[in-house]
Amino acid sequence: MLEVLLITLSREEFLELLERDKEFRYAVVGYLRLDRIEKTQTLLSLIYMIYIYLFIIVVREA
Repeated sequence: MLEVLLITLSREEFLELLERDKEFRYAVVGYLRLDRIEKTQTLLSLIYMIYIYLFIIVVREA
């Protein structure tokens, strides 16, 4: 729901809401942090898969 609201707001309206509406500020902060967490989780999953792949190669060569 927040995504739709953010798309429809002009820059000025968005900045005004951030300034005067505490709940809106918290909603935006929560949305942004969630996005970062998802990206970090994806990156960590990829690193883990690479680590397992390299571990299997090392074990096979031993």
